[in-house]
Amino acid sequence: MVLTKKLLALDVGDARIGIAVCLNPLGVVSPRPVFVRSKSVKEDARRLEELISSNGIGTVVIGLPEDADPAQADKTRLFAQRLMRRSGMPPFVFWNEAFSSREAEEEMIEMGKSRKKRRALIDSSAAALILESYIRCEGK
Repeated sequence: MVLTKKLLALDVGDARIGIAVCLNPLGVVSPRPVFVRSKSVKEDARRLEELISSNGIGTVVIGLPEDADPAQADKTRLFAQRLMRRSGMPPFVFWNEAFSSREAEEEMIEMGKSRKKRRALIDSSAAALILESYIRCEGK
């Protein structure tokens, strides 16, 4: 499989946004440092827009926890709508992220990561799982 676009995945939470990217045509996904949310959605959007622009992202995949947490899914949709209003943003795709954070934590436990290390990595690891799932299922 060869990807035609660079991809960015977001695992949007109230305090942090997990980020993962796929910048190569072979589909290799890399977690990135989390964004700690600011008090301003406008500021969060500006920072994400900068990341998208600087990496030439063609599609943004946003994890949507519809099955696990409908209230968080609604917050995520609202955040995404605010992002989409900004000029220069690439297309957005919502992707079911059912239990990606739990799966990411289980993987890190198996790898022997400490609780402190897991807490620092969980959001970006969940974003990586979301993006891997998207690539596997969509094959774009």
